[in-house]
Amino acid sequence: MTALQKLREQKVLRFFGVTGHDDAAKLQEAIELYPFDTLLTTLNPVSRRRPFREQLLPVAQRKQMGVIAMKVMGGGNGCLVTGNPRQKVLQPYHDQTPHQVAPSSLLRYTLSLPISVAVVGVASIDQLRANVQIVRDAQPMALVQRQELEQVMG
Repeated sequence: MTALQKLREQKVLRFFGVTGHDDAAKLQEAIELYPFDTLLTTLNPVSRRRPFREQLLPVAQRKQMGVIAMKVMGGGNGCLVTGNPRQKVLQPYHDQTPHQVAPSSLLRYTLSLPISVAVVGVASIDQLRANVQIVRDAQPMALVQRQELEQVMG
């Protein structure tokens, strides 16, 4: 951290951040202790990600950090998206749930959280175009809609 802060003072870098998707409590501890500018973490409606939404996000907001959402579609092959394989590719890092939903629901959900940007993997140009259209047309989800999706996704 001392080296990173020195590099920032020397204007070698402007920002530095922390990333993780395994332990929300450890990430919270890190952002409480150190002056990170950004947080890259997992945010989607499955219950496994609840601590990231409910405990980690408020701390990042209070510290006015940039928040970058990842695993919006569940990681791996987009295991939360209707019709995609549900199997975990790299256990335990990818989310698994008995329910799948449309990519539009997952994108709207994540973009309705207090984030700066979402990183969404795509497997084709068609998927990219579809996601861009979803984002262009999407209205933010109300809190009650997010809670309903969280309940469905389990």
